Amino acid sequence: MAESDFEPFKLEIERLYIHENQTLAHVMDYMVSKYSFIKSSSQYSRQLKKWGFVKGRITADEWTWIANKQNKRKHNDQKESEFYIGGNQVHVPKVKKAKYRDAYVSSIARYSTAPSPNTPEGLFVCTPASPGMHLIWNGESLPWLRFIKLVRHMGNEVAPSPSSSLAIFSPRGANVPSRTVNYELMHRLSTIIPWNTLSHPPNMHSSSRTSTALRILMPEEFPGQHDALSTDLNNSTNKGRDRISLELFLLSNNITSQDPGGRTERNIRSNDERVIQMLSDSGWKDLKHIQILLSTREPTAEAIAERVFASALRLHDVDVVRMMLEARMDPNNPLVESISHDFLTPL
Repeated sequence: MAESDFEPFKLEIERLYIHENQTLAHVMDYMVSKYSFIKSSSQYSRQLKKWGFVKGRITADEWTWIANKQNKRKHNDQKESEFYIGGNQVHVPKVKKAKYRDAYVSSIARYSTAPSPNTPEGLFVCTPASPGMHLIWNGESLPWLRFIKLVRHMGNEVAPSPSSSLAIFSPRGANVPSRTVNYELMHRLSTIIPWNTLSHPPNMHSSSRTSTALRILMPEEFPGQHDALSTDLNNSTNKGRDRISLELFLLSNNITSQDPGGRTERNIRSNDERVIQMLSDSGWKDLKHIQILLSTREPTAEAIAERVFASALRLHDVDVVRMMLEARMDPNNPLVESISHDFLTPL
């Protein structure tokens, strides 16, 4: 069987099997019903191993290898380590806890220069990403920090009304962010920064790489915010409003992922659909919220409104366009960007 048969479906299989933790039987049924893709369980198993899509409890032997590898890299090479299994990061607190439970590391093993045992199948180790710079932001003058402070203040009011403020409420029900949504956001962040020296396989979702990208792109509201958010995204424990706040920042600064195929109608549409979904997830997809957004007169709010208006126009989303016009959005601004990067007015 040619490996190329599976390649067009790699991301979809990864989403189902790894990020949504579906069984192999479920994945196979789904692929048959949606794509008429029929392969045997043994063919799937071989391909999953080739991709490194391995899941399940980490064994005592694997914890022993992790503990030895972590200590050798730290003491012999002065390097910190990140570990992954099946594309998912094994976080440091788990490594430390398991090291003392399952894996006693002797002094000889810790400092030995002898070759390490073979890497267990599905495990991967690398050095955490670093920005290579320390950026200092002037928080008093940055439009984003002024805007998000306003949003946080509205959200901290006693019993804030969802229809009378820009407070961001955590999405509920079907819109609650899943691990797939978080990893998709982490992947987009990783494509924005040119990681020339990183050798991570594309299915690795690194919290250090996410934190590094955030430190380069975005000012912190408080020390340690980016580290906490990137860890929560990787663990799928983040509150929905934190993810939406990050989406709003990227939107207000027109920061989009770099598609290797360039700017196409397909990726423009995909980005526009994400913008409208973000508007809905934030709880702002109604006339009152759009009116409040436009009335703040903050540059960040105006930039968000312009991006939303342009996306709604390209998608022919009549409801959002109508609400924004009723909220006195100026239809004469050159907002609508075409594939050729020309800007057109909505009219």
